[in-house]
Amino acid sequence: MSDFANKLKRIRIERNITQKEVAKQLGISETGYAGYEQNYREPDFETLKKLCQYFEITSDYLLGLENEDGTKTYNNTYNNYGTNQGDVKF
Repeated sequence: MSDFANKLKRIRIERNITQKEVAKQLGISETGYAGYEQNYREPDFETLKKLCQYFEITSDYLLGLENEDGTKTYNNTYNNYGTNQGDVKF
């Protein structure tokens, strides 16, 4: 299972919220939401934004780009213009 799916499920369970409740608040089907947690669907950008707002978390956290404390999980080797200055290590 992906890191995204695991985090999403863990956050929901920790907050004692059902998949049905989340789906209703986001305006999506329960099976659609379940697909995110089971790693057979990925949310579009608008739904990702809604998930982050609903759970009050960052998209970077859900996508595995930062830890719970907000520290980044990668070393950025790109400059401000998007050109590679070395190998990106993820």
